[in-house]
Amino acid sequence: MLQRVLAAAGICAPILFAIGFVMQGFLRADLRLGYNPIAQEVSDLTAGPFGWVQQVNFIVFGLLIIAFAVGLSRGVRAAASWMVGPALVGWNGIELMIAGFFPRSENAAGHIYDPLGVHMMNGMIFFLNIGIVLVVLSLRFARDERWSGLALYTRVSGIALFVMSVLNGYFAEAVGDPLHPWLGLFQRMILAVWFLCLLILALRLWRVGRRDVDTHLVAPSAALSSSMRSDQAATTGIPRWVIVFGIITLLLLLTVVLIEITTNGMGGMQMSIPRYLSTIAYRGETL
Repeated sequence: MLQRVLAAAGICAPILFAIGFVMQGFLRADLRLGYNPIAQEVSDLTAGPFGWVQQVNFIVFGLLIIAFAVGLSRGVRAAASWMVGPALVGWNGIELMIAGFFPRSENAAGHIYDPLGVHMMNGMIFFLNIGIVLVVLSLRFARDERWSGLALYTRVSGIALFVMSVLNGYFAEAVGDPLHPWLGLFQRMILAVWFLCLLILALRLWRVGRRDVDTHLVAPSAALSSSMRSDQAATTGIPRWVIVFGIITLLLLLTVVLIEITTNGMGGMQMSIPRYLSTIAYRGETL
């Protein structure tokens, strides 16, 4: 039954988060220059007097995703210890919580900026991560007959998310980019693909949890033995999870740093490496 509760967390997570930022897009009137969902990112809602609402939205979303990741680790068989998809899903949840703990700010002129640069850096890594995570997760699905039917869909979704995130970075993030006036719409398209995949996976986890309940009722001793073997396999695979995750995160972080060095900023926010602790320019204005 715990597995079905964790599946419910995965079902509720994208729905509640989407309702939260959509409603704020219509109701928020505290930002000096207003809010345009077509042109502005979801993260801009963390600024302003009522920015705490979106901060809470991020944190709750992250916690629910972490719970869903625990459900995946319990509900998908680990054919090999290096198949770390559920652990990476949990890391996505942590990144969402970081977005809530490090919000954007609004200056006196009404321009929204990232005072520390943490939100921006975390967001870049997050959007590059979510596609890779789904691809890694699909490898584990392919080894479990209960999930193999979703392996191809999950992999294709992951590849599509990665490509869309890269295109977003090159053609929409910066002020002068051709798709920048539709930055918010482009980001919401990326989120829609990810949310749909999360919902489908969560619904499958719900079905798997229901079958597991039936299995325990029919053959409790056999199910308990299988669960113990699965937990043992997961435990022995934890060190490799950390290694794989560390390598992926390090590569993505190095990529973002190289982008910052070579382009002197991305998405209109310019960060000069020697001065990044004291000066951050957003949309061409030094703050």
